[in-house]
Amino acid sequence: LISAGDSLMFNIDDQNDDTSSAFIFKVDGSTAAATEVMRVQDTGNVGIGTTVPLAKLDIYSSGTSSIYTRTAGDNATEQATINLVTKDDGTALGSSASNLGWQLYGRGNAYYGTEDNNFGAAYWDGTSWSSNFVVNPSGNVGIGKTTPASKLHVDGSGVGGGVCVTSDGTCSSIPSGGQISAETTLNTGADYAEYFTAEEDLTPGDLVSLNPATGHVRAYRAGDQILGIVSTDPGVIGNSELASLPNTVLVALVGQVPFKENQVVIKQGKIWTLDQKPVGYLLASGKAYINFSSADHVQSQQILDQAREISSLKQTFNKKLNEKDREIIELKKRLLNIEKMFKK
Repeated sequence: LISAGDSLMFNIDDQNDDTSSAFIFKVDGSTAAATEVMRVQDTGNVGIGTTVPLAKLDIYSSGTSSIYTRTAGDNATEQATINLVTKDDGTALGSSASNLGWQLYGRGNAYYGTEDNNFGAAYWDGTSWSSNFVVNPSGNVGIGKTTPASKLHVDGSGVGGGVCVTSDGTCSSIPSGGQISAETTLNTGADYAEYFTAEEDLTPGDLVSLNPATGHVRAYRAGDQILGIVSTDPGVIGNSELASLPNTVLVALVGQVPFKENQVVIKQGKIWTLDQKPVGYLLASGKAYINFSSADHVQSQQILDQAREISSLKQTFNKKLNEKDREIIELKKRLLNIEKMFKK
């Protein structure tokens, strides 16, 4: 619609100030010179607010929204405004002079998105241009983290600061920062393992014991209390803050674990240390199923002590039996001597 006194013109402009021909749309007010508002280049690019459209649709706006939509009856605070591919200084796309971005405003809440100067990250926030949600140039997603270190990096504190995974839309256990709440957890790994400080080099499959004198782990030795087996495929890892420290090893405590056969004895499907302490059960896969605990260690020690006591009793019995045998032999000799005397 054209107001009284205004006129709408379009023409093909092939003057020296343009590098190509274009359909140019202008408005002319009663007191103002004709002002260009839109053009269609001979390349097919359409420009609104710009005389040099760089794409099929190139919209430039200074200080106002590029695209403005709202439903009937909405007031100014309920507007739904979308800003797409805009630059606040009119420079060409790809320059680092200012931010390329987009905005979405909806019904009383503001959500912002912007790419940084190198056109590499998108940000979302509820009230300002800060970054509650970030997608960086490498594709890493950050929630509460502006520099996500992995494909998904969630950084929060307090109740609700963790991650909740559900199938029914209800988070029955609201996690705090650093926690994950899920209905079911699936792992392809086969054991639960923890990091320990080691006093010597250990390799996957080694039997591991705890040195009571140092509190560090070492390769199992006869007489030690076995702790676990060096893990090769953990499903769950504990004490992970030690992972980046030197002289640490990941020890499987529960689960299905490969082991070194030269460090054990296998009898009737059971696995024992070379000094006859229980390790676990042999599986069809060739792995050992282990389930070590402090209680197991106490029980193993009791069994070992009992075995030693029985061995000692046997030795004592055999010793006494041998003494009795010698006494009987001596008595037999005496009886023979007495018989010889009577015969004379």
